Amino acid sequence: MQDKNSILRNLPKVDYLINAINGKYPDWNIPRNVLVQSIREVLEDARKRIMQSVEVSFAYDEDTILEWVKSRADKNFLPSLIKVVNGTGVVIHTNLGRSPLSENAANAVKEVSMSYSNLEYDLDEGKRGTRQSHAVKLLQLLTGAESAMVVNNDAAALFLTLNTLASGKEIIVSRGELIEIGDSFRIPEIIEKSGTIMREIGTTNKTKLSDYEKAITENTSLILKVHPSNYRIMGFTEEASLKELKELSERASIPLVYDLGSGLMLDMLEMDMDFEPTVPRSVKLGCDLVLFSGDKLLGGPQAGIIIGKSIYIETIRVNPLARVVRMDKMNFAALEATLRSYFDDEGVKDEIPTLSMISKSAKSLKEESEKLYGIIKESVDHTWELSIEKGESRIGGGSFPLYSLPTHMLSIKPSGISLESLERAMRRNNPPIITRVFDDKLYIDPRTLLSGDIDIIRDFFTGSNFKNPD
Repeated sequence: MQDKNSILRNLPKVDYLINAINGKYPDWNIPRNVLVQSIREVLEDARKRIMQSVEVSFAYDEDTILEWVKSRADKNFLPSLIKVVNGTGVVIHTNLGRSPLSENAANAVKEVSMSYSNLEYDLDEGKRGTRQSHAVKLLQLLTGAESAMVVNNDAAALFLTLNTLASGKEIIVSRGELIEIGDSFRIPEIIEKSGTIMREIGTTNKTKLSDYEKAITENTSLILKVHPSNYRIMGFTEEASLKELKELSERASIPLVYDLGSGLMLDMLEMDMDFEPTVPRSVKLGCDLVLFSGDKLLGGPQAGIIIGKSIYIETIRVNPLARVVRMDKMNFAALEATLRSYFDDEGVKDEIPTLSMISKSAKSLKEESEKLYGIIKESVDHTWELSIEKGESRIGGGSFPLYSLPTHMLSIKPSGISLESLERAMRRNNPPIITRVFDDKLYIDPRTLLSGDIDIIRDFFTGSNFKNPD
């Protein structure tokens, strides 16, 4: 048995490993500084493992170290943000980038990003313009709002609105609407950071119109209503309607701000789905400002959209913080292309991937599951258990929290390798294939598979990653 100091002394030097790895992988193209740093990181990890070992009865061979260096260098240098195959059945999957863009939106991004653009140039006047001119007309036509502006996400839209219209003053909000959004961000914290004073009213399950009326003082700047898009309070409940709140806000001469969140443009009741308030309906009911996301049910890029009365939009627009949260040219291009799709009533559900996935029929989902079944059945051992099962997809993204979409999924119960090994191998594939694991089975839900994804799954089960999952 070697002692620790002896093993440490026998670890190869950096220069030696540079020559060795160039000899072993002659066609591997990695920048030298990335390689050197990766070698140092691997050697440091090796030293720590040696020093932390209770019993040292091993020595690292050169091939093992070279493989670690290559793996570390690839991880350090290759893109970390990559395409994945979504086999989970969660349509607006926040961890997987929410809504994929339509082909038209992606093409618009490519054209604008690979050339100069009129992002802040007025072509009619031949002078400096504003990026906030883009998408405004489309949003007005789609929603009936007087004006609009766009920032980089819905939380920024809320923060900027409150900071502009209510800094140092009170806003009224129901306790039942003090929600937590993604990544542990909470509405009360955003309100606090915006410089406004939050006046909580009502109770968790009941907030009456009279609660709002009693809370209004000379220091009240606005009424904030937040749509509970990622949860529902059921049972003994009550809330003031938008119509009631609008009438109250007019009597008190203060604006009504509605953070709708999900950005739904279409009425989904025709698909037998739960009721979800739409952006046009919220404007029609008289909300002075409506805030929503671009990358949820709208099906576009990440954006925070503010629509409503011109008098408030123009005030928000000149807030110096508007520059801090402004949106870039690529997202503006994608947003405009996404909005244009909504003018085609018949084709919009086919054009925008999010709506297309939500609208998939049971028949098409069963056919796709059967296709997956046939592909995988040919590649795996006959002892594997494969079946097509009925299940439920989720819309996700904090939308329709109580509603699930009926689906057909392919279930896989492997033999010869563990379920964990299979899931890990699929997750480490290039590109990664993300699935669901429950009830001791792995599930692939075809609802969220995009064009070409089935071919990727086929290549995995016929390739080396599957044959050597560990």
